[in-house]
Amino acid sequence: MVRIAIIVTATGSGGMIYLIDLFCGAGGFSEGARQAGAVVMLAVDCWKAALDVHAANHGDCEHWNEPLGGSAADFAGRLKDFIARKVPPGDRVHLHASPPCQNLSQINRRRQESIGLSLVAWCLDVVDLSRRRVIFGHAPVLQTETAVSAGEALAQLEQVTEPNDRQCNGSTFPANYFATCAATTACRRMIGNALPPAFAQRLVNAIAESAGFSEGARQAGATVVLAVDSWRDALDAHAVMHLNCTHWCEELGGDPSRFAKRLRDFIGSDLPADARVHVHASPPCQNLSAANPGRDESEGLRLVEWTFSVFDRLTNCSFTLEQVSSRPLMEAYGHLPHVRYDLSNHGVPQTRKRVVFGDAPHLLAEPAVSMRDALTDGGAASRMTESARQTSHSIATSNPTTYKTRSVNQPAYTVTQQQPQIWHRHAVGECSMLSIPQLLVLQTFPKRCLDAFPVGMSAVQRRQAIANAVPPAFAKRLMASLAGS
Repeated sequence: MVRIAIIVTATGSGGMIYLIDLFCGAGGFSEGARQAGAVVMLAVDCWKAALDVHAANHGDCEHWNEPLGGSAADFAGRLKDFIARKVPPGDRVHLHASPPCQNLSQINRRRQESIGLSLVAWCLDVVDLSRRRVIFGHAPVLQTETAVSAGEALAQLEQVTEPNDRQCNGSTFPANYFATCAATTACRRMIGNALPPAFAQRLVNAIAESAGFSEGARQAGATVVLAVDSWRDALDAHAVMHLNCTHWCEELGGDPSRFAKRLRDFIGSDLPADARVHVHASPPCQNLSAANPGRDESEGLRLVEWTFSVFDRLTNCSFTLEQVSSRPLMEAYGHLPHVRYDLSNHGVPQTRKRVVFGDAPHLLAEPAVSMRDALTDGGAASRMTESARQTSHSIATSNPTTYKTRSVNQPAYTVTQQQPQIWHRHAVGECSMLSIPQLLVLQTFPKRCLDAFPVGMSAVQRRQAIANAVPPAFAKRLMASLAGS
């Protein structure tokens, strides 16, 4: 696995989300997105009466009254043309679709599941064909809120006199949303089919707020345009944080000429001619780390050599390659331009040391941040006395595991999948793991990254993804220095 990121140091606005709502009905998702600050730009549905209600509440939105489910290629082509005309470069487009659920619902005894599945497949085909600027499939993990009881909801409904408004309020639509709908039966059907706006609002808010080196580059004002990795879950987390970025999920390390050509084609076709392009790579360090007794140094060096071979075939790009500063690596490549960094001197509260080859700037040292100062939330840091890291692995159960310890008033040990741990001096030398939110803090990721992990990603995999990353605080300083040079 080799991680590649292409970064452009001239950024667009990137602050606005434009919504395209397919199978929009009366507009439950559109209304929630509007409340979250998004611009509802296109709504499509075959039901004219529901589309009229949508138009009455979203007057600036374009409406297409037509059946969906035909040629996905033709429809995606129309969407791409529409986006190119209507959306400023750098802003984000979110595509939402709510295909009719009746043919997939267990309560419908006459359901035709093949029809329901065909419409879902059509939606996915449309997304695949319009992927370049469309966000889709990034469902965030939302924090649980206090449930609203039926009694509380009914108490609120007692203040509403109109029958349509009463059901409308119960589905979290604003009052008078269905004022233009004269038929009560049709109005009830529209409300029943709609996604509640309150839920849609929270969903879009989470998407709008949403990867180590890429995150640091973004914080430095760069635009992350391409990310490549073979680990699907990690790439999905990256996609949530970097919605406008193109993602290639593939194994790297094959023919460097062929991959470099694809990069050149991507840069030539997708980026402005005057863009400053930086290519960063973080080949896996496990096979070059002295902490790994099972390391395969030849494989680690092969992937480093492959990365350099790709860089050699690119023109008009700056580049960086980050790696552990191991003896085999420096013996092979120490003659190339490089800078060694102690990341505790550059905003990272841990003793992580790395070497960066290529266009690596010399950064001014900053005061170190202690583990205690970094973990200030919830008073947990006040109960910590020492952090620990394992120094030898037990081969037999009779051999106790040994640890090195240091005060939490210093930077923590390097974050790995299992370390650092907290040493409980008054509990017979017992150690405990740090939580995933605490590891994110030590790696300088923003808190919102916690919601970026796919739901099915295990705790072990999340720890590994966090530990593998370049700390964003360091990447931010490095990219800011490059941008100013």
